[in-house]
Amino acid sequence: MLQAAYVFPHPPIIIPEVGKGRESEIQSTINAFHECAEKIAQLQPETIVLITPHNVNFADYFHISPGESATGDLGRFDAANVSITANYDTQLVAEIVGSCAKSEIPAGTLGERVSDLDHGTIVPLYFVNKHYKNYNLVRIGLSGLSNAEHYKFGEVIRQSSERLNRKTVLIASGDLSHILPEPAGVKLDTEITGALANGDFERLLRIPPELSERGAECGLRSCIIMAGALSGLPVKAKLLSYEGTFGVGYAVAELICAERGC
Repeated sequence: MLQAAYVFPHPPIIIPEVGKGRESEIQSTINAFHECAEKIAQLQPETIVLITPHNVNFADYFHISPGESATGDLGRFDAANVSITANYDTQLVAEIVGSCAKSEIPAGTLGERVSDLDHGTIVPLYFVNKHYKNYNLVRIGLSGLSNAEHYKFGEVIRQSSERLNRKTVLIASGDLSHILPEPAGVKLDTEITGALANGDFERLLRIPPELSERGAECGLRSCIIMAGALSGLPVKAKLLSYEGTFGVGYAVAELICAERGC
């Protein structure tokens, strides 16, 4: 069952080996990361489903990472010593793929060219692993399909975990606007953070595509998949932090399933 969901940004600069001191400029984000990671450790999920904009992306297909495991590091950010290995939940992957086929959602494990974990996965798991490591991973990318399809896909993810009775936490990895403090970026981030603070998933779906494009975000569709996964569940939502120090919006939010979480 889905216990909780979290929205995490993924700025490599937040990792000390990359930031080299500048990470202290987003200390509120760091504090929120640790708070959420401690909550995940309390929940003790068997599986973390992580949605990342930096996995394989196709225009008309949701890519789910195949195989038994994967490793990645932050070498492209001059921190190759920051490395994470994750074992995949192959059973849940198969269940999601089969369920998507029945629901006519284009999703599967085909088309992977690079199996390394991306920084959209590594940064959130860097903090999670400080507090909890006894989980398997399902790593999923975004697509060019509609917001409605992303929402529907999220519903299938939750239903699949329920059929397996799998204790699951979902992480929506993504940064918000990349053009702060320009007005379009501020407006976009106000809409997204307002929706997250109140668990107002319809507000996420109402964000106009032109605002999303002008605001230059990468995390909205991750949040919409999360919203679909939480659809119909009683949720306690809390926006733990929001910072735009480096011209990019970083939001950390917690959405606990009230009847399932801690």
